Amino acid sequence: MHIITNLYPKNKQATRPNNIGFTLIELLASIAIIGVLMAILIPAIGRIKASAQNANCASNMRELGQGLLLFTQDNKGQLPLSIQPDPRKPDDDGTVSWQILMMRQLDVPFAQRGDKSIFICPSHRNTYPQDAYRTYALNLSGAEPTVDAPRLLSLTNPSQTALLVESRHESGGAGYVSLSRSINGGSGKHRLDYRHNGQMNIFMADGHIQSISEDDPKIDDYLLNIRN
Repeated sequence: MHIITNLYPKNKQATRPNNIGFTLIELLASIAIIGVLMAILIPAIGRIKASAQNANCASNMRELGQGLLLFTQDNKGQLPLSIQPDPRKPDDDGTVSWQILMMRQLDVPFAQRGDKSIFICPSHRNTYPQDAYRTYALNLSGAEPTVDAPRLLSLTNPSQTALLVESRHESGGAGYVSLSRSINGGSGKHRLDYRHNGQMNIFMADGHIQSISEDDPKIDDYLLNIRN
């Protein structure tokens, strides 16, 4: 009878799997590939974020713009002023801004710095030095900001007439409250803020949002049509 005596290989080491690991070259190649992927992905993620913020800004302006249009229905077609007597207190000297009027019209809270609010563009920190509580301005070009409110029904070209624009930072987290007087003076185009990669959103009197650049040849008309 043949007896099997060699149940196990003499060289036990030979049956063990080879140790698996990265060489230095493979490790460096992996790091290089990751670096290339990050270089591709980070700008793409930034563009997606900027696009989402721009869409949110347009949504804010649309809601505020609808509030302005509703306001005119309750006020004989008249748009609000930058600052005006408080309609809730007609017998005293109190005044309110258009922002307060829209807060009441839309039943939304007054924005505080750092809030997510319809009064605050989510991209404002691209151009503002601090968190804001207002980043949109009422277009009252061509007249004083506290007198002679425009009338919506008198506008001859509402699709080319700006009601709301994006405004530069003035102080304390507030953007300019309005554009007024001459569009080429300190109260006019100087206050516009192109914070969406060189573009700015505008709410037009017919209810649509338009994106324009600083060199758009129609800017003057968009602003001055509020008086036409």
